[in-house]
Amino acid sequence: MRTIICFLVCLASTGLALGQAAVLTEHRVMIPERGEVLGCLISFDTNHFSFLPPPTWRVSRKPGTKSIVMMSQDLSSSITIDFPDLENSDQKPAAKELLNARYAHARLRESFACHTGVGGGNAFDIERKAANQVRLSSRVIYVELAFGVVEFALTAPSSQFSELTVALDNVVNTFRRPR
Repeated sequence: MRTIICFLVCLASTGLALGQAAVLTEHRVMIPERGEVLGCLISFDTNHFSFLPPPTWRVSRKPGTKSIVMMSQDLSSSITIDFPDLENSDQKPAAKELLNARYAHARLRESFACHTGVGGGNAFDIERKAANQVRLSSRVIYVELAFGVVEFALTAPSSQFSELTVALDNVVNTFRRPR
C-alpha cells in the first residue's frame, strides 16, 4: 500500500511539472500569397498562441520551460519567445524592470513602443559582449498579457542585426491566439 501511495505522489508531481512546460506543435499553413508554410502552436496551461517562424530557421522548445527558440541556419542568430515566471505579486513589473533583471550587463541603445499580434508592447535595443568578446545586439520586446508577460528577443552579431530585425518583426506580427 505504501508503495502505491508513493507511486501516485510521484506520478502526480511529475504531471504537475510537465503541465507547466510549453508544448510546441508544428503544422502546415496555406497562405495564398506564399503557398504552404510552417506554422507553430505554443501551448501551456490553458494558453495557446500561434506564429509563423522565419522560413529557414530551426524551431525547438527549451525542455521544462515556457520558452521557444528559433535558430538561423548558420546558428549565429536566434529569436526566442519566453513567458517568464513572475514573482507572485498583484502588480506586474514594468518592461524596463524586466529588461534590467534579465539583461543586467547589457547597454541600452534605444527604447520604443511597438505593435505585435497580441497588442502593443515595449521594445528595447541592447548591446552586450559574448564570452568570446563578440559584440551581440538584441531587440527585446515585452507585451503584457492577462496572465503575465511574453518576451520576444532577437539576438545576433551586431554586423547582422539590422537585416535580421525583419525576421523578428514577422514573428511578433504573426504571434496571436488561434481562433
